[in-house]
Amino acid sequence: MRTLAMLAAGTTSCTGSTSTDCAEGPIEVTLGSGMAAFEPLAEGDDVTMVFGPQGGWHIDVSAHLSGIGPEVELRPAARRVSDGLPLAGDQQAIFLLLADYDATSCTGDAMGIRAFVDDATPDVPYPDFICSLDGAPIELSLEVSDFGSRTASDSLVVTARPDPSQVCY
Repeated sequence: MRTLAMLAAGTTSCTGSTSTDCAEGPIEVTLGSGMAAFEPLAEGDDVTMVFGPQGGWHIDVSAHLSGIGPEVELRPAARRVSDGLPLAGDQQAIFLLLADYDATSCTGDAMGIRAFVDDATPDVPYPDFICSLDGAPIELSLEVSDFGSRTASDSLVVTARPDPSQVCY
């Protein structure tokens, strides 16, 4: 990939800094939600389990990242706090070019990340299982890598809420 080769070579950006400057030091991850923009999350905030266009469920995740280049590898995950049941996370890594990337500060936002809620194998129909999660504390997490040896993550305990467009009985 041409961009990755340029990053490895340490090319100079328009701002005069080198892209290898962003490959030094720690990566910082601030977890959020939102498909179209980074929306910060705090402990206990509600997150919506969205009923997607293909009939599955997911949680929209976003992040503000610093100390990293413009291309990242992302791995979202979620688990129910009460018993540690994995809800999301067994999916392929997501490769993304950061929105609003600033090479001077090595920051950008990752949006449009879907944590697919499909890891659990409930004994009840899946819509009933999703509805049973209403109000449940879940740990939402995101691991980020710069395609090298550096990784970082952030996690929060938030409150699951089913998609309000779907009826839970």
